[in-house]
Amino acid sequence: LLYNRIHLIIKNISCLLSISTLYSRLSIQIAIGVVLGIGRLPIRYLRA
Repeated sequence: LLYNRIHLIIKNISCLLSISTLYSRLSIQIAIGVVLGIGRLPIRYLRA
């Protein structure tokens, strides 16, 4: 019983870690996109 409980806890932790890594990757990509978007805006205004 104890082993099963530990196994479930490890499974939950690994699942949470995978979700958190996915979220961190997404947030990093969004942050890069926002930074690039802000960087591109002045270039468009300068060209126009």
